[in-house]
Amino acid sequence: MENITLQNSPKFHFVPTDCEDVVITNVTILAPERAANTDRSTQAAGGCSFTHCKIDVGDDNIAHQGGQKDPGTRFQSEDITVTDCVFRHGHGMSIGSETAGGVRNVTVKNCTFENTENGIRIKSDTRRGGIVENLVCDGITMKNVNPAITFTPATYQGNSAGDAKLASGAQTNAAPASGNIPAYRKHPTAATSRPRVPRRRD
Repeated sequence: MENITLQNSPKFHFVPTDCEDVVITNVTILAPERAANTDRSTQAAGGCSFTHCKIDVGDDNIAHQGGQKDPGTRFQSEDITVTDCVFRHGHGMSIGSETAGGVRNVTVKNCTFENTENGIRIKSDTRRGGIVENLVCDGITMKNVNPAITFTPATYQGNSAGDAKLASGAQTNAAPASGNIPAYRKHPTAATSRPRVPRRRD
């Protein structure tokens, strides 16, 4: 998908699902700054790249989702690269909140964040669990972004500086007494890319 503009979708702008080797280049995605759920989302994809894209929306600029856990595969989304992109307004470059199916091997390189609520973040909670593995960031520029990096395994609402709950002093990220806590890690034997197991098709 290349050289197009997606604008003012009432919900997600673009969601490749159960895909492999997807290439998105020179795509612009625009939505009002406070328009909820107007993100660009990747759901259960293997081998997905974004290059030279501009994303200015009211929710996650890009959200990599792990979907639901599948007994036939350990990671629903893997081998994702985001390079030379510009994010203006939005909630940042996110992994989650759907992490139950697992996400691994995500590289974010040479990207600029301007006025986003978050920069790089992994977000999930104890309803989902799952594994997020091998996130690599390099050559990132951020302007007026707070916080720059966020990992939230318990609850992810109310963690940016502009959030009303955080401004009021409310506790928003307390660890739960029990639950399916997600794991964020770099695998000790991780490679830049791993051979993908073909997905099961019904």
